[in-house]
Amino acid sequence: MEPVYYSNKEFIEILQDIDDMIEEAEKSPFQQSKDLTKSILKHFDLVHREPLSRMMKMIENDYPDLRSKLETDYTIKTMFRLYDLIEGDIIKSSAAVPNNFIPVEDVGYFPTIINPKKS
Repeated sequence: MEPVYYSNKEFIEILQDIDDMIEEAEKSPFQQSKDLTKSILKHFDLVHREPLSRMMKMIENDYPDLRSKLETDYTIKTMFRLYDLIEGDIIKSSAAVPNNFIPVEDVGYFPTIINPKKS
């Protein structure tokens, strides 16, 4: 698929930048800052994991052939793997591709996000 915002190479570089920033944040001497960073990443993961999982379920139910087509795109397939939507390891190219997603079992329970109050 043609890039919309950036190429696969740039995507890999972005992932590496994120990996580097996380590594730098982990070196912080300020525990509160490290805890806040980890919490932000966990919440970010949750905010994306649920809608992506719902989209994948819709695709599987309503457009089963679309899933295999989507999986031919490196960037989409990598995102699916980062969010545990398909099996497999992150495909590594000559550039180091980080594998620093936070597995859902490490996220913990955030009732205000998982079960938002109904208005």
